[in-house]
Amino acid sequence: MVPPFPYSVESEEYDLIFYMMPDNYEDVPLGSDFDSKSSGLYIKSTSENIYTFSDYFDDYYYDSDLYFSKDMGSFAASPWPEWGTDRVITFYGNGSPYKYYKVTDLMKNPEKREWTAGHYFWLDSIEHNEENDTLRIVTLDGVGYLFDLNTGDIISQNTAGTNPTGRLVGTGTNTWDPTYLDDYADKQNVTLNETLNESENTIEGIETSPSDSNETSKEENSQNRKRIWGLPVILLLILIITAAAFYFMKKSK
Repeated sequence: MVPPFPYSVESEEYDLIFYMMPDNYEDVPLGSDFDSKSSGLYIKSTSENIYTFSDYFDDYYYDSDLYFSKDMGSFAASPWPEWGTDRVITFYGNGSPYKYYKVTDLMKNPEKREWTAGHYFWLDSIEHNEENDTLRIVTLDGVGYLFDLNTGDIISQNTAGTNPTGRLVGTGTNTWDPTYLDDYADKQNVTLNETLNESENTIEGIETSPSDSNETSKEENSQNRKRIWGLPVILLLILIITAAAFYFMKKSK
């Protein structure tokens, strides 16, 4: 893991800036924007503090862990979880945590997690919609969720399948298409069945029906039997002709 470092996140529409300061960080130059700052939200033009983290906040989050609402008053934190950690998403409002979800709350099959030496993966994909203050995630066992960043509530839930990547739709909207995933699965099954049927009825690139295949097999077997019996007959005729010729030659002498 990269050592904790101070950073800031600015709002694109509001005069707001969020500062993240690690505990006991001493390498901040005097007079810089980070000087004497506590982790929290500030008015950028006046440096007035809107909120700082409450006593409940004792974690450091990287900027890639945070997903802010449009007004930056709320955010979701989803860090890379360590072994022994079951809380995977925490929602904050005005600097205080008010709702969280465990990995067992979101994954129907937690055994699908992928482990490293000290952490584990549980997410297949995550999408932050800043315009609508929503967060979409798909877990590694194929369950999809749409969260409201301002309340931490689950707006909708769906099953994305065994290979969920790319199955979520509706970017830029709060609407979750409830039929898309089922339609996608049905189309995949139809395509698979068609491929199998084509393979069964195709021999060396020539399409035949099952009945045609049976008739062809009967004809080939009959021809093979004729070839097997024809060879001994020909050899017998050659032997008879040779013996007769030898007899008449001997008699003429």
